[in-house]
Amino acid sequence: MLNSQMLYLDILFLAQQTGMLYFEIAVSYRMNEMDIPGSPKRGTAILIATMIMIATGTAIVVLPRTLIVPDIAVRVAVIDSGIEKDGILDGLILAEKSFINSSFGYSESDESTDDSSPNDSPHGTYVASIIVSNAPNAVIINAKVVSDTNFASESAIIQAIRWAVGEQDCDVINLSIGGTPSNNDHLRSTIEWAFSQGVMITAAVGNNGQNGVSGSSIESPAVFPEVIAVAAVDEIGQPYSFSGRGPLRNRTAKPDLSAQGSYIINGGAVFGTSFAAPKAAAVAAELIAFCRLSGWSWTPGMIKATLLASASPLSSESWEVGSGLVNLEEAKKLLRDSTLEGDLPMVAWMTPTDAPYEFERWFVNSSYFLEFSVFASRNVSFQISLQGLGASWLSSADLVSVNQTGSFKVRVRVLSSLPIEELQVLITLVAPGYRDIRSRLSLDLSVSFARIALDISHTPWWMDSIYGQYRALYERITQVGIAVEEISERSYLSAQNLKNYDAVLIVDPCSWDRIIVDDAAVNYGSLRYTPEELDIYENYWKEGGGILVAGLSNYSIDIEGANMLLSRFNMSMNYDAIPSIVIHIGGVSSTVLVSKLASHRVTQDVDSFDFVGCSMNYTGNAYELASIELMIDQDLEVMRTVMVGNEWENGGRVIGVGTNYFLDNWALHGLYQSDDNSKLLLQAVYWLIGWTAS
Repeated sequence: MLNSQMLYLDILFLAQQTGMLYFEIAVSYRMNEMDIPGSPKRGTAILIATMIMIATGTAIVVLPRTLIVPDIAVRVAVIDSGIEKDGILDGLILAEKSFINSSFGYSESDESTDDSSPNDSPHGTYVASIIVSNAPNAVIINAKVVSDTNFASESAIIQAIRWAVGEQDCDVINLSIGGTPSNNDHLRSTIEWAFSQGVMITAAVGNNGQNGVSGSSIESPAVFPEVIAVAAVDEIGQPYSFSGRGPLRNRTAKPDLSAQGSYIINGGAVFGTSFAAPKAAAVAAELIAFCRLSGWSWTPGMIKATLLASASPLSSESWEVGSGLVNLEEAKKLLRDSTLEGDLPMVAWMTPTDAPYEFERWFVNSSYFLEFSVFASRNVSFQISLQGLGASWLSSADLVSVNQTGSFKVRVRVLSSLPIEELQVLITLVAPGYRDIRSRLSLDLSVSFARIALDISHTPWWMDSIYGQYRALYERITQVGIAVEEISERSYLSAQNLKNYDAVLIVDPCSWDRIIVDDAAVNYGSLRYTPEELDIYENYWKEGGGILVAGLSNYSIDIEGANMLLSRFNMSMNYDAIPSIVIHIGGVSSTVLVSKLASHRVTQDVDSFDFVGCSMNYTGNAYELASIELMIDQDLEVMRTVMVGNEWENGGRVIGVGTNYFLDNWALHGLYQSDDNSKLLLQAVYWLIGWTAS
């Protein structure tokens, strides 16, 4: 599937007594592959200033006579669509400012701070109302960034954060908005700065969960370690289908917490992770007020560690609901029982607290890397201890340094000729003044009959991993007894490392990365293969290895760069787009069916597969595996090759295909057109590894 980018207002459903009206509000930009050359999605809004600008709008400080701000009052910044100052919010807005200014990329300026009500939904008012309803000690800082046309520029969000922290001295920021994560996300440095200033940040994980089909779907800024990423659950603690899932591409545990994702209003209800995040923000605010009443200081690292450690467990896995349901009373109890260093409670926590996930299947003689996140009250170094019968099969650093947040990796590699069951390992972190914190690994490892690698080292897209849009691919292949590992870093791409694999699946090679220049998304470039890397893959093939290269059109990947690799196997991708228009409905893309298939082991008994991408050329000993008939005009039909194979004399095999669509989660869950995508995937893998069913 294509990598899409958008910043959105995170409301999903509106339920009324008369029935349910479903809608999505897209606030900022959704880039569409077919709109502009060199970009998979076209921006209809302008995001991410590359430099900090000063808005011309005037801040309004509201101090009504009836509002008395006590010492324990917690200032919560709501960065959203503005707020209507009546009803429950009357007298609770301490300061407000609009950042809807043409200097931040808006078509026109709007200095009002009332709710812009995009799509007739007073989103910011709902969010602020949830906070004050659940946090009697909270007062609101109103920062308006979402216009009535559903537009929110990231440069405005950045300035709103800086104003709320630098000028309004806020304690908590709630962001019920989000966007597609990017390696060039300028919001990240602003989030890090706010955290360093002692501000706790909560954010919605996003509404793109698609009941888990999309794989990793946590949005920015919820992806950042400084942020509490909040998932949405129903009244019995089950995750809503729309709630974003984790983990992140590098297996970092997200979401962090869950809260109920609904808000009852005027006899109806609104649903979305937008309305879960402010409930966590309210609990954070009350916990801060509790610290002040108790005479304690606090830090955002302490607040996050406390909320995660005290969350009520839920029946779903942590990649769906995080540590559990946010629980204020348990958080207070945890602080009461904590050791004080000066006036600061010493609390620490790490995630995940157990591994592997239910969908993961591990094998002996394969390597797996676990990413652990650590949160603590202040800067500290923890000693890492590995204990248990399986400890000898794990390796990690001896220490992890935490600047309120931190992380460390653990490598798991069990060497055996037999399957291993119920191998237990306890990972413990120890530091003076803190209670020991632990994560438990329960390992059941099978014996694989082959090993393959998913090479994502040349794609920057966060969705490209076995936790993202290739989770179903990982599950299908491991279910048949083939181990799957990832090549996620270029440093892992070596001739010696490739010898460990019977085949390598290279997905989205040289896909476009993006930055924002003058408030417009542009292609930053791609991760092209070095001559040494090209030689490594060519030699791997000639020495008997199997390779699949799955691309897309030049709107999504750097065709010139990808062809440097494909040319080593006498094939290349063309600069066309098949089909010319792609429609996205409910998060699922339209596709065309490829049904003209050559007689080959890869395509045996396959009637069709789903396709969005580009056609291919081939020369020399390469040959066509699949083609599609295209109508050029009313009187002219042409055939275009879309899948190519090649073989080396000593058994090396290559498949090149101009699409990744038959490999992604939506294809393998049967949400496109073809019923044969899984069959084609497995038969391609079997052929590449040289395996024939007996």
